[in-house]
Amino acid sequence: MSSPRRPVVHCRALVVVLALFGAGGVLAACGGGGSGDSSTSPAPTGALARDDEVLTGRRLYSTYCAACHGTSGGGGVGPKFTDGRLLTDFPTVEEQVTFVSNGKGAMPAWGKTMSAAEICAVVRYEREVLSKQGK
Repeated sequence: MSSPRRPVVHCRALVVVLALFGAGGVLAACGGGGSGDSSTSPAPTGALARDDEVLTGRRLYSTYCAACHGTSGGGGVGPKFTDGRLLTDFPTVEEQVTFVSNGKGAMPAWGKTMSAAEICAVVRYEREVLSKQGK
């Protein structure tokens, strides 16, 4: 089991790559339908409760992702994050960041809406908080 800090290092390096080469994409599908009120999304616990990046990810998740993936990551239009599938589908942070940035199928490309740092924050929240909800 990797430490919560390791994905941050990978994600920060990816922020630089995405910023240099662009992440492309347009606002589409059901994204942006959230209220931005993170009080209904699960709060991080332990050390993550004091991690500014994860807290930012929670706020952004509520704003951009909850409309499709559910307030608590339980799914809806988009797949759920609480069943272990997220970490199976995206074994690395880099793969998930690329997918969120570029989108595919019904998944909007968030690379033009959110900065690379914001996408990394959302990915950390999804991986480190929501994916642990079903356990």
